[in-house]
Amino acid sequence: MTHPLALLTDPHLLDEVLRLAAAADCPLSRAPDVPALRLAWHSAPLVVLDAAALPACVAADLPRRPGVVVVHGGDPPWPLVVAVGATALVELPAEAQTLVTTLTDVRDGPPSDLGRVVSFIGGRGGAGASVLATACARESASAGTETLLVDCDPLGGGLDLVLGAESAAGARWPAVHCSGGRVPMSSLRAALPATGTLSVLSCDRTAEPPEPQAVAAVLDAARRSGCTVVCDLPRHPTP
Repeated sequence: MTHPLALLTDPHLLDEVLRLAAAADCPLSRAPDVPALRLAWHSAPLVVLDAAALPACVAADLPRRPGVVVVHGGDPPWPLVVAVGATALVELPAEAQTLVTTLTDVRDGPPSDLGRVVSFIGGRGGAGASVLATACARESASAGTETLLVDCDPLGGGLDLVLGAESAAGARWPAVHCSGGRVPMSSLRAALPATGTLSVLSCDRTAEPPEPQAVAAVLDAARRSGCTVVCDLPRHPTP
């Protein structure tokens, strides 16, 4: 089984978990009862239970396993949480982002150890840092490596111009927003201008800087996916 397995008997928590799973782009497999849960207990990458399902799970004497998340609406039944061997306890909706991140980790799988981030910053205007960053990104992509060129300098005019992709359709800063959690690299790749294995996230011509949390989320997504990330950094201080 490749999807998380869920046994949720509380209708309010069920609706909330399904909403968060959709936000994480991570489908859930739902077990109707404990016997069905037992069949996939060991093969599921993650098991999500609500507090109301715990008495039946404990009575069934399910074996301990990693990756058991118990969701609750407040005042969890601690003896049952311990007895079922929960590895995480999430209160909803207060800790919704925690569950989204957990589901995103399952969707993305283990992070790659091949991801690299290389950054360039010019000592002064016109030093050629943007051209060098673009050239390095093109060289990386020409070797068949999935590469993301990220423009972090809103005063540079846009790396899409340097790359010759100013007319290409796709998102630019500051239109890319991240309200929290991880960005699916597949969604990011599909939204950006790309040539072969080279994608570019450029600033537009408004000189409006990207949001710091959005930059962090993009870099994290690309690095975790094994992508080589090349950044053109601004010379002026940023958050």
